[in-house]
Amino acid sequence: MMKLNDKYEVADKIFWHILDTLPSDVRKLCVEFDPKNEGTQNTETGTDLYFGIEEILAEYCDELE
Repeated sequence: MMKLNDKYEVADKIFWHILDTLPSDVRKLCVEFDPKNEGTQNTETGTDLYFGIEEILAEYCDELE
């Protein structure tokens, strides 16, 4: 059975795998430079994508329990 933290980790891996396969101009729709931590942060579109992945995993895992 998948635990909650596992769902987040899997969602994160799927999210970044999807983004890594996209052309950079499309990827920029989902993530942007974050000057506060000199890393990246999700845009609204990226956040929607990530939470959508989480929801699918949660539904799938609930069906398995």
